[in-house]
Amino acid sequence: MRNKPWTGVEQKTCSTIYTTEGLQAAMKYTGRSRHSVKHKMKELGVSSTYDRSQTLKFIERKFYAEDIAVMFEMVADGVKSSIIGEYFNTTSISIRSTMCLARKNGIQMYPKRTL
Repeated sequence: MRNKPWTGVEQKTCSTIYTTEGLQAAMKYTGRSRHSVKHKMKELGVSSTYDRSQTLKFIERKFYAEDIAVMFEMVADGVKSSIIGEYFNTTSISIRSTMCLARKNGIQMYPKRTL
């Protein structure tokens, strides 16, 4: 499909899809590359109002009081937050922000693990 000319109907339909459903849907409809679709939409002056964040599924991480205590112990022992993140299967940023909240609000804000 390299250098295949765009038809008028294809441009119009792709513009509508790009605006309402985003780049991925427009690429799927046309069968064209990301670069090709983005270039054509820019050429036509079309911008997307599609909000991808509404389709993303966020995972709410739930740490327990025991986890927070382990985090503080590991930091006290000199373990880096990146290693702690690997231990808890999360990022170092998540570890640092969780510990910051625990310092600010207290460890009691986290539930105890039930067996």
